[in-house]
Amino acid sequence: MATTKQRSSSQLYIDENLDLNNKKAINLSICTDPSDAANKQYVDNAVSSVIAGADAMVFKGTVGTGGTYTIAAFNALLIYNAGWTFRVIEAGTIKGKICEIGDLLLAIVDRASAGIDADWTVAQTNIDGALIKNDFDANTILKADTDNNPVPLTVGEQTFVGRKTGASISALTPAEARVILNVADGATANAVCTGAEIDTGTDNIKYASPLAIRNSGLISTAANGEFTSLAAKNAPVDADELLIEDSAASAVKRKLTWGAVKATLKTYFDTLYNLYVHPNHSGDVTSIADGATTIANNAVSNAKLADVPVSTMKGRVTAGAGDPEDLTVAQIRTLLGLNAANLSQRTYRAVPAGTVNGSNVTFTIAANVISGTEEVFKNGILMNAGAGNDYTITYGATTTITFTTAPSAASSYTDVILVNYSF
Repeated sequence: MATTKQRSSSQLYIDENLDLNNKKAINLSICTDPSDAANKQYVDNAVSSVIAGADAMVFKGTVGTGGTYTIAAFNALLIYNAGWTFRVIEAGTIKGKICEIGDLLLAIVDRASAGIDADWTVAQTNIDGALIKNDFDANTILKADTDNNPVPLTVGEQTFVGRKTGASISALTPAEARVILNVADGATANAVCTGAEIDTGTDNIKYASPLAIRNSGLISTAANGEFTSLAAKNAPVDADELLIEDSAASAVKRKLTWGAVKATLKTYFDTLYNLYVHPNHSGDVTSIADGATTIANNAVSNAKLADVPVSTMKGRVTAGAGDPEDLTVAQIRTLLGLNAANLSQRTYRAVPAGTVNGSNVTFTIAANVISGTEEVFKNGILMNAGAGNDYTITYGATTTITFTTAPSAASSYTDVILVNYSF
């Protein structure tokens, strides 16, 4: 078909409707005036702007393997607009929500950056097993006999909701409920036991009145051995209670605390104790009537003092004033300021034990020599102590001297070893 073109270098005015005969007007510029013709780009932008401003739902694609986004890529999505909608095609955790295939993900917040999981909500499409209101008749509740399988239960009149041993949740009859509660048929709540019922133990459902307890003979003054089976308490405390009959109020039962018993007895016995007059005391300990006792001066002999342990003296080393103490020899020395230096004895010209034969280097002194107090002489010459010198020494109950060079025993002379020391 031939193309008909008409060119105009000036404005073209149409004074009738322009029929394009089902053809398109192409290459239109973006309109700027309300009366301008609009191209598709302008219309698309305008519609998108309206939708975004109204937060309308806009289907943007799918999430899952083979979809618009994989689950990992969608979870990393940070920029979106409210109303963006995606269909789930792969089950998984998406934007922090557990999703099934067919669910819809909807953005509820506009984000230009830094989107978060809370910006998204999920519309579930899988409602298998959901209960609808038509399942619930009057007086119906929901129960589940197996996991993930809720079913309605209608509760009839005069029934209880419960579960018998080995059975499922059900509406129990009164008889079934009594079995669970261990209550006899015909029992009356708060019914009063008679004395006979308490005595024989035939009815533990009713409560016992004070009169019934009294008439039962369980507590009386006539029976013997009625308390034999009770546990004993040998040290009562003030809060413990006793049962009494008030003779001033027609034998009404009342309770009496052990503290009240003690106070009453004290008041009674005080009248007796005050009748006793204490005599005067003489001897080591003296007193006048009820006056304070005292110890007379110079009255206590050594025989009446506490025994003194061997090798001790009376004194006190504990800080502050207080009772006398038995002090050991070491404590006494400390109190007197005595030490090894001012308590030692000095021995002069002692001959140590050991053989002078030119090979023996070890000699001993049968004493605990005080460290550093020894003077060792060989042939009248003072030796020097210490490693690398003339000798070394080991202190103890027996003190050992070890020479660096063994003392000599020649045919013409023998070395003479003498020691001065303190111990």
